[in-house]
Amino acid sequence: MHAPKSPALQRHLGSAMASPLELIYEDHGAPHDEAWSAVLDAFGRVEDACSRFRDQSALATYLAAEGPSTAPAVLVEVLAAAYEAYRVTGGRFDPRVRSVLEAFGYDQNFAQMVEPDLQVAPLPIVEPWEDPVLDRELCLLRPARASLDLGGIGKGAALELARFQLRHEPMAGICAAGGDIVVVGDRPPVIPWSIGIEDPIPNSTDFVATIGISEGASMTSSVRVRQWRSGGRPVHHLIDPRTGQPGGGNLASVTVVGPDPVLAEVWSKALFLEGPRHLEEAEARGLAVVSVDREGLVTWSSTMEPLLTWVRHQ
Repeated sequence: MHAPKSPALQRHLGSAMASPLELIYEDHGAPHDEAWSAVLDAFGRVEDACSRFRDQSALATYLAAEGPSTAPAVLVEVLAAAYEAYRVTGGRFDPRVRSVLEAFGYDQNFAQMVEPDLQVAPLPIVEPWEDPVLDRELCLLRPARASLDLGGIGKGAALELARFQLRHEPMAGICAAGGDIVVVGDRPPVIPWSIGIEDPIPNSTDFVATIGISEGASMTSSVRVRQWRSGGRPVHHLIDPRTGQPGGGNLASVTVVGPDPVLAEVWSKALFLEGPRHLEEAEARGLAVVSVDREGLVTWSSTMEPLLTWVRHQ
């Protein structure tokens, strides 16, 4: 019996939410320009709602309100997802780390950031975060008492919205935003999509592993791009709210594969912040995880093993 032949692929390229954006799909002779427009619309809507770098975003308007306020449904849904993530991760996922990021100098788009000269004392977050959503149906929000960074979970929400908008599209494809990927379309691929796990060493173009997926999402938290120096010491953007410092110990990246891009994004970050015991927790929760430490060692959970198709020689 012959193995199925991999079809030719078509690709749309762009950028959104400070990441390269791609729609890749099997070429069966039908154009999918409308699908690409739907992807751009999904990311545009989430970025307009959730960006901390846009003065006119719905997030900025919400944070500036002195009392209860209404907001676009997109922002309300992302805030609701963020609070649920805060709850289920025991506070490891906390968008209030924005104040720490800004203290370290990450107060504008990363490409424009100026590294500060002064060191920042630890700024742990000790106050509980109240549920920001007062009424989901009315899109009514509680007054914010802290600044919020919804970048990571916002990207997961944008991928989920793109998948939803393409759910009836007669295609087998993936939508990729940087290292984060969701399978889209109403049919499975001829063969599983081969997803490369990037080497988290900055400027490396190599992969450390590949996985094969036909559904769901693959989301990665990594220090590959967003690391810099603050007060002369190296820092990165994955802040542990319990310490107010960059977390993860010796980890450099954590990738989670799961059915929901928002949840996969949340757990990639929470497990990264768990550091040396992340695989123990992944096993307990049945999560498909592959991680890379700063020496380049690749490890994975038992749930991930059936998806692995290649691992760099250790």
